Formats: sequence, C-alpha cells, structure tokens
Amino acid sequence: MPKTQFPWQIKKGEPLSYWEVSGLTETPFAGEADTLPDKVNYTYINGFTDVGDLPCRRAFWNDKKGRDIPCPSNAGFNETRIQPSQSMLDFSGFWFCPTHLQRVLRCVVNAPTAGKYRFRVRTSGAVRVWANGELGFAFEPLVRNKLQESIETLELAEGTNEIIVHLEDIAERDTVYSLELIYEGSEQTEVDLQVGLSATYDAEALRTAEAFISSVQPDKLYYSEGRVELQFEGTLPENVQIHIETLPLLKPTLAGSKNTYTLPKGSNRLIGPCVDELAPATNLVRVTLVTQGLGVAREVGVVCLKDLQQGSGTTLEERRAELLASSAQTDGSHLSHALAKLHEGTDLEIAEKLLLEALSKISRREDCADFAFLPLLWIWKDHAWTKLSEQTWRRVRSTILGFRYWFDEPGNDAMWFWSENHTLCFHASQYLAGSMFPEDLFLCSGRKGQQQKQVGYERLLKWFETVERDGLAEWNSIPYYPIDFIGLTALYHLAPDADIRDRSEALMHSIFQMMALHTQSGLPAGTMGRCYDKDIFAGPASELATLCHFAWGNGFVSSGNFASTMIALSDYTPPEETSAYALVAQGRALETSYTQGHEHAGKLKLYKTADAQLSTVVDHKTGQHGHQQHVQDVMLTGNPYARFWINHPGETQVWGSGRPSYWSGNGTLPRADQSGPVGLMIFNGAEEEADFTHLYAPLHVCDEHELTGNWLFARVKNGFTAFFAANGIEPLQTGCFAGVEFRSTGRRNAWLTVIGSAQSETFAEFKARLLASKISWNAEALTLNAEIEGQGTLSLNWEGELKANGERINFENLSPVPRIGLKRLDQSCSTQEAAHV
Repeated sequence: MPKTQFPWQIKKGEPLSYWEVSGLTETPFAGEADTLPDKVNYTYINGFTDVGDLPCRRAFWNDKKGRDIPCPSNAGFNETRIQPSQSMLDFSGFWFCPTHLQRVLRCVVNAPTAGKYRFRVRTSGAVRVWANGELGFAFEPLVRNKLQESIETLELAEGTNEIIVHLEDIAERDTVYSLELIYEGSEQTEVDLQVGLSATYDAEALRTAEAFISSVQPDKLYYSEGRVELQFEGTLPENVQIHIETLPLLKPTLAGSKNTYTLPKGSNRLIGPCVDELAPATNLVRVTLVTQGLGVAREVGVVCLKDLQQGSGTTLEERRAELLASSAQTDGSHLSHALAKLHEGTDLEIAEKLLLEALSKISRREDCADFAFLPLLWIWKDHAWTKLSEQTWRRVRSTILGFRYWFDEPGNDAMWFWSENHTLCFHASQYLAGSMFPEDLFLCSGRKGQQQKQVGYERLLKWFETVERDGLAEWNSIPYYPIDFIGLTALYHLAPDADIRDRSEALMHSIFQMMALHTQSGLPAGTMGRCYDKDIFAGPASELATLCHFAWGNGFVSSGNFASTMIALSDYTPPEETSAYALVAQGRALETSYTQGHEHAGKLKLYKTADAQLSTVVDHKTGQHGHQQHVQDVMLTGNPYARFWINHPGETQVWGSGRPSYWSGNGTLPRADQSGPVGLMIFNGAEEEADFTHLYAPLHVCDEHELTGNWLFARVKNGFTAFFAANGIEPLQTGCFAGVEFRSTGRRNAWLTVIGSAQSETFAEFKARLLASKISWNAEALTLNAEIEGQGTLSLNWEGELKANGERINFENLSPVPRIGLKRLDQSCSTQEAAHV
C-alpha cells in the first residue's frame, strides 16, 4: 500500500488549505410557509441585508442544527483544493430557491506528538470536523452571509491523522458558502504540522496539476466569433482530459454548455468551446483538469458579443422599431422576447415555450421572479386568450392569482423584497395584477383583486415619495437601471391611475437625464451605486447600452433587451434636452454635481468633454467595508471598451462571487473626490483586506500608452487619461488580466486620475505637463497634495477636506436634481442651468 505523502507544511497562523473535496450536494429546502413582519421604511441603503431570518432558515435551524451526522469518510471525493495563497475555501454562489448545500473535505495531517491542537474556524454555515473517525468539534453559527469565528480544539494522534470535514449551509440567493481553518498551535508544542492527501494519490502530481490549472487564462476577454482559446503557463508530461463548462453569470434564463477536450502533452494552449455555445452575456468558464480521478478546477470569465449589433436607427421611432424587431427576432430567453413575438405575431411556438418556462420559475417563486412578472402582466393585458392555447392562458391566470406579492403573505421562498429595484417591481406587480383581476381571489394574501390593487397603490406612493425625495441608491447602475425601467415602464403603460402614470414618466425622464450625463461615445459609464463584474465588463453588450442607443442613437443593440422591449412597445419618449448632455459639443466641457440615495449617500461629480469623461462619488462611506459601489470611472471616446477604473479588491479570487468582488466594489471604500478633470483617491485598507489596489486599463484598445515612473498614460483617438499611484504601478504579467491589470502594493496608498483632450493640447503636452507635477503623499497622515500645471494645487486628506489653491471646496448641491454647467474648454465654468426633471 502506498505511503501517505506530506508535501506541505503549515506554521502557527497559517491556513489548512490542502483538501480532497466531494461534489456539491444540493437539496431543495423550503420549510414551512410563513410571513415576516413588514418593517420596510422605504429607506434604501446599498448592502443592507438585516431583514430578519426567512422561514426557510428558521426551519433549517429546527431541522438540521445540532443533529448527529455519521462521519462521511466514504464520500465521493472528485475534486481538489490546493491553494496555499488563499486561506478561505470558497464555494460561494447564487441559488434562486432555498437549497441545502453540503460538501465533504478530506486531508491527512502528520502530528509530531499526540495532543490537543487548536484551530481558528470561520464560517457562516455549519462545520463538523472528525479526526480518525471521531468527532472533534462542531461549529454551527448558520448566520446568513456573516462569517462567524471560533477557536476549536482537535485531538490528534502522533503521526498520521485523517481529517474529515462536513460543511453545510442553507442557500438563499447570493450565499457565502465558505470555510477557513487556521492552525493556532497546540497545548504541548508550537511545531509545524505536515499536511498531505490520501495515500491513494500522488500529491506531487496533484500539486503540479493545481499550479498548471491555476495559470489558465483566455487569450482575450471579448469574443464575437470563433472559439475560446485557453492558455496555460508551462506544460504537462502527459495527455490530460480537460472538462469545460460555460455558465452565464447570474442569467438563469440563458443556457450554458459542457464539453470535454484532450490537451496533448507538452501543449500550453487549448482551443475550447465555439462562441455559438456561449450565452450572449458575460460567461463564467469553468476549466477542470482530471488527474488521478480528481478534478482540479479554476474559473475565468469571457464576454460573448455574438448577438451584438451596431445600431442603425437615426430617429427615435426608427430606433423604437429596431429594438422591437431585435427582440422579436432573437431565439429568446426572457418574457420580454415572448411579448415582442406576440406583438409581432411571429414565432408563436417559441413565445409559448418562453412563457411556460417563465411560469415555472414564477410558480416556484424563484428569486427575481418579480422581474419577469411585469412582462407577464403586459402579455395578459394585451394578448389574453389569443394566439396561444387555452391551457396556457389558464395557467397564466392561475399563476397571477397564486403569486406571493409581498412578505406579509405566507411563503417559504428566498425571493428578495427589500432592495430599491425589487420593492418597485413587487409593488407594481401587486397593483397591476389587482387592477386586472378586481373580483378574483388572490390565494396567497386572501384578498380580492380590488384590495390587492389598493394595497399595491399605497405602497407605490411610499416608494415614489422616497425616490423622488432621495434619488436612487443604485445610481447609474448598469444592471439595475434596466430593472427600474421594467417596473416604471409597466406602470407608465398599464397603470389605471393617472397619478401613477405621471410619476412613472417623470422618474423615467430623470433616469434618462442621469444616463445622458454619464453617457460617453453612446455607452453608459460613470460611478455606480451597484455593479457586478459581469456588467462592468459587458460594455456595449449591456442592456443599458441598448437604452442609450434608443434615446440618442449611434450605439449598440444587444439581444438582452428586456426593459428596452417594453419601452419600445410603449409610447415613452426621453426628454429632448438630454441629447445635449449625452453628446457634448466640441470645444465645450460639461460639469455636474448632484446627490442620490438616502441622506445624500451618493454625492456625484462629473466632468466630460466630447473626448473623455471622469466621474466620482464623493465621500461615500469612507473607510467602511464596501458592497458593490463603483467609486471612480474614466471613459474615453472612440472605442466602446476604453473604460478605466481603480478599486481595492473585495476578494482576491478572480471571477469570484463576492460582494464586493475582485473588480466590482471595494474591500475598504476610499476617500474620493474630484475637481474638474482631476480625481483624487486615498486608500486605507483594513488589515484583513487585500494588501494592494489595482487599475483596470485596457491598453490593447488604446492608440498610445506609456508607463513611466509612477504614471500610466493612455490615449484613445482624441481622449487622454493618466493615473498616478503613490506606491508605484506594476503591470500584472500573468493570470486572467495580464496586460490590463496594474497593481500598486500597500493598503495605504493614494491615486490621482486626470483626463484631457486633443482639443486643448497634444498627448505629448498632456504627458509632459503631468510628469512635471509636484505630488506629495504622507502615508501616515493620509494626505495627498498635487501641484498640476493648468489645475493649480489640489489637496485631499482622510477627513475629507478637499482644497484647490488653498481654498476648501465643499459639495454644495445636496439635491437629486443635477446642477449642470457648460463652459468653453479654455474657461472656467461660467453658466449654470437647472436640470430638467
């Protein structure tokens, strides 16, 4: 029998990060239907999750917590996790219905002496650990997505010890399903522990396979045709099987693919799936190398542009028809596509299929069912009992009457009601459904339709009152503006009450105005209240880009046009004056400031010319752990992918599912401010967070670029940008973002961002001017000072004091109504005009 190998060694304070891992066991777990107290005060704060425990979690505690579990030593171990650089074993993801998650892990520990060994345990789920078949400890906080910590003791024998871990949780939507085990020494000795895997495996070969698969990266981020090519560092000495699975990120209506390939020995390139097998969205590509019967896996992301079209409509009505035709002609993945097909009277079999698929998801009360429910009501209003089978229409009717419209109605699902966009969609659904079925009984609430309508109406008034007063907490959001438009357009088109229609139209006008202000080169850009990696990298393939094209032209049309289908079917028209904001005239610069969110949470500043745009959210929760806020953003005209930003990673796992993640949001939010075309950021990262900040700079789309000293310069057409990092800038040479990721080490750091234009200077002059700047950074005092020709002297400190030429600059426009100024590029801003709302 082969002898167990112990190729790894851990010291006190280091993680136990070498495991054989079973497959994931997923079991639906709903518990008993129940209600929750309605404590909603219509105050929206990004990242807020303190809504109490859902019925499914309460049932899970009662049924699962504290139960006896036999040691699962015979679990099927088919994966490995060998990750010395990461302490957290992370299996997080998104589940649309309550789901019981279970995994089993195994490793072998060589202890120098028998005794009690201490481990620091962190999880938000439940973990049980056995040593040599005997239960050592159980730690079961089972608190949703909030890591809890405990010091636990494990009795180890001298020599070889088999460690078995059972990790479980109840998944509700986005779920932090993870475990960290840190070795904290023993009562007898502080010596190191040796770690290996089962004697069945050649641990050295597994370590080689892990290192090889960890280096995987696609040859590019964006694909419109051909096949995805995966590249690796180094080679393997024998042929290996590679399994590739593609998964559309947070797009449950889109399908992925699975394929198996052979990577020949000595090869470091693999031609993978065809673009036709990818969903037209941001796709997660899971690459699994099989060796010794175990899968060694990593995930990377690619963006599929196969259905992206350059928009051609020159008038609003032409673009309205263009969007509707695009939606009707696509194979479809959303009820809005079915709505378009029914309107056009084409592909009715596909429309019925899409409708039935959506009805199944709504009936299961999957999270985000409310996003599909409003197109469902539109379909019923315009097409009931026509074009499709009577059986389908009966099912539509029963689904509407059987839905759960709010959490004061009993349910055992994981639908999220509490965020700004979900609240709107649920209230709009309740109001409209009640108005369509006034005399029918709604089964979940026990109310007649007329009562449902009135309850929904009163709730909508509260929602409108908040948003009209505060603005939107999810400002400029690429994923959530379209969701807002689903709710608002349905109300604008279908509401029986004129006040609801009028308020919906007014808020749509306001959102289109804010979109116009932050649109550059026909594409949405700017700071955001919430974003995901999938959206920030989508570029012209995002639905918000399609809506920009609808309003102002010269843009793109994607197949993911859900809200845009509804807008195209309505008679909604964006305000005419927004065109001047979307496309700034040559020789002019636009500046604006306004607030969004509760208590002016998002203080927004924007400076844009025809060639470049800089946008910042000022003084936003400085020093706090971030969520999904995108703090500062640069967009250059001339290429739809010329978007730049800086953040402090919320997790070090690339393409992870954290909120914040690697590129979206910040582990610790910086102090940020802006003065015209200059942005300043001071980072003071928490000790437990990543020890670097980084810049996303797509230099491959730039016409010129240069890294010199602490500065990185880039030009696209006539737009310029430059970035300065006090701790220096190092290009990442390997990994998924080699060539576009630039790191600056240290938790305490300062960044300076500047934009410019060929309308006022050459690129060479722009670089020379900035290289001559005098910049000082005090890491202890957290103060940044910059003397820049053309901008004067700027200073920012951690307390939030921004000064220009010695005079303090206060954020004055504490209003959700933008204050917009236009100036000649060679002048200071001389005119201010009130925004149209």
